[in-house]
Amino acid sequence: MSTASADRDSLSSPASFDGSNPLAALIAQLDLLKEECSTENETAFISAVHQFLTFIRTYKDKKTFADFERSSLFLSYQRFFQPVVLRFTWLMEEKTFAYMIGRTLAGEQKLGDILGPHTRGAYERVSDLLQLVDFSRCESYAMMGCGKVPASLFYLHDWTSIPSLTGIERDPQALTMASQLVNSFELERIKIVEGDAANFDYGAFDVINWDPFATPRLAIMEQLAATARPDAVIILRDPFLTGTLAMESMLGLLDSRFHICAESEAYPGRFMLKHYILKKR
Repeated sequence: MSTASADRDSLSSPASFDGSNPLAALIAQLDLLKEECSTENETAFISAVHQFLTFIRTYKDKKTFADFERSSLFLSYQRFFQPVVLRFTWLMEEKTFAYMIGRTLAGEQKLGDILGPHTRGAYERVSDLLQLVDFSRCESYAMMGCGKVPASLFYLHDWTSIPSLTGIERDPQALTMASQLVNSFELERIKIVEGDAANFDYGAFDVINWDPFATPRLAIMEQLAATARPDAVIILRDPFLTGTLAMESMLGLLDSRFHICAESEAYPGRFMLKHYILKKR
């Protein structure tokens, strides 16, 4: 019997669910969320993922979750929920794209004013970077895995004067949709380029945003270490606490060629992500 099977058997006994075993209660809650997120119905799927994201934002038992992360069961749950979150994010971006395309900016309106509700969190979560990074010195910024709606680039376009904002994307549909939005709003400071983040040359950029949706993360870290300039600022967006169920954390695997210069406050957003500012040693 595998270790994971043995762990599950130990958690499946009736005594495990009498309230005296918080780890068993956590597993039972996740199993229910897995079942609900497995639906093919789009409306039911979105509702189920909202429930999952509420769980990771509100679960308070840090000790039990840490025990779960160390167990042989954790990886199988992470492998289930990671593609679920990616599918959900793609759907939300498609809804935002449909909301934005064809609209125009009136007067002093900013892109954030017409973003719509579905990806507003991705736009607003960039706000803490203004306190962590001196963008007045930044001439060129790269966002790897910018997605169908490059909300973080829109935020920096709205609130900074960075001359060159580059979105790197390898998915053909996302590449097309992001480019359509940029062209539609005539955003001359933003350009969307086709590229694989794990093979991209980052030497031209002053600031590089390393997003958790850009994978494989270990290969990307190696590419950053190999090609980013010594003076470049690298923004690592990484999950913390229960957020590690939805996205792979790199903090504990950080290459010795990088050191952490600063980090954001723990932001209790729906994905439980923090920003870490890295530089090469």
